[in-house]
Amino acid sequence: CSGKDRYGLLFRAPDPSKGYVLMFSCDGNYRLSSWNGKDWVDLVKWTASEDIVSGDDKSNRVGIWVKGEKFRIYANGKLQKEIMDDLFTDEGRFGLAIASSNTDNFIVAFDDLLYWELE
Repeated sequence: CSGKDRYGLLFRAPDPSKGYVLMFSCDGNYRLSSWNGKDWVDLVKWTASEDIVSGDDKSNRVGIWVKGEKFRIYANGKLQKEIMDDLFTDEGRFGLAIASSNTDNFIVAFDDLLYWELE
């Protein structure tokens, strides 16, 4: 795990080829993007956070709070940023995301995936 090797969450995805993606990188950054099936748009560009534990064999808790057009990004329980976006406003699928930039055979272990429905 190094550099921009990354892991995180896909959410509000109308289908598996579209949605929002919140990623944490192995060098201690986070990014929030939308994917319309063709183009990526960074809603929050890579941003360093002292709340993300960087390096190999480390654990982090990725969190996203979404209500309407409002998003709150959390790293290990600490609020990082709040933004607004309305590309995907309907309920959708969610799941895990992983991508490698530097490490061959990059492996991430996920556990305790939790979901709450807001009232």
